[in-house]
Amino acid sequence: MIDEKLKKAIKEFDLENYLRANFDRVIPSGDSELRVNCFAPKGCAGSDTHAHLWINIHKKAWVCYKCGYGDPDVQRGTSFLPRFISDVERIPFQAALQKILRSVEVTPDYEDLELALEKMFGDDDEEEEPVKELRVIDLPRQFHKLGDAKSITSKKFKSYAGKRGFPDELQNLYDLRYCLSRLPSLPERYQNTFTQRIIWPIYDQQGVCRSAVARDAGASWERPKWVNWPNTDLAHFFWPLGRWVGGVFHPNSMGLGRVVLTEGIVDAHAIRELTNRISFACFGKKLSDSQIDLLHENRVTEVMLAWDRDARSKMIKMAEKLSGQFSVVKVFPYQHEAWEELDLDLGDTLDPKCPLHDPRLMQMEIDSAIDVQSDDFCRWVAACS
Repeated sequence: MIDEKLKKAIKEFDLENYLRANFDRVIPSGDSELRVNCFAPKGCAGSDTHAHLWINIHKKAWVCYKCGYGDPDVQRGTSFLPRFISDVERIPFQAALQKILRSVEVTPDYEDLELALEKMFGDDDEEEEPVKELRVIDLPRQFHKLGDAKSITSKKFKSYAGKRGFPDELQNLYDLRYCLSRLPSLPERYQNTFTQRIIWPIYDQQGVCRSAVARDAGASWERPKWVNWPNTDLAHFFWPLGRWVGGVFHPNSMGLGRVVLTEGIVDAHAIRELTNRISFACFGKKLSDSQIDLLHENRVTEVMLAWDRDARSKMIKMAEKLSGQFSVVKVFPYQHEAWEELDLDLGDTLDPKCPLHDPRLMQMEIDSAIDVQSDDFCRWVAACS
């Protein structure tokens, strides 16, 4: 039974969307194949700059024609999807496994699942690590505050943050950090994960740091764009749940009972900057029970889902689930032709050159959001199918 559930989860996993979310450069090669620079920890390890890793998104198969990653005869175990995700994100194998299962809402007995997979795919050479958990994080001294930074080494980080809509004032309000060196306090596999990245600490409503989300500040194609603090569970929180003023944490209001929920931090910030609505990042294309409870605790009555356009099917499913729990549930419509023509996401609207970098146009999108209980939603669902 466990094996069948895992097979079903792997079969239904959206590998194309996963690749586009985790790599800056994804090269189409035919109807079902994509290419990325090989990241294999025991192979190319970032040295590949010519996209030698070919991935068949339908067969869930891949091979690097430089180091053999994905070929079971060359690198044992690397043709298995959980191992692929574990290596891409540098997260424990079990965390990658749970990510696959949760993406299709398969709910097996995790204790039995761990035992079965340990027998089938265990790696005796790999150190065991705990799965993600609710923790308190002490930000390392290598995470330098960005807002007041004046050094030459901080220049590119401040420039990137500014281009993404976070000037000095907001860098201080949200306690943005940057990292230049390895973190010896972390397990070896994570020590270089945050180097050359901008960091958004994730605080709960009491100002306790629970995790950190980081973005590559360059144009690297050899590693994921976004990474999270290892072994922490973001599914209990949103961003931003508060801001720092004069060293004091102030919880954020949940918009007088109505909020817009986006996938990522920059997306949420775009909504805040360009419309009159309050937005929060939920860190992916799903809402956990803990996040839904948090909305109820903050007396939210209206929820708008504004996940990426390619996640419409997941928006539809979640909107229908939420419709019985909140007075009003809506979906972001993506009506302007520029969304599709230029393949834009919400974060792109923070660029002054973007045609949707216009509060009037973005407000029109918000005002045109589609109510789940309306006939328009039925037509929108039909158009998405």
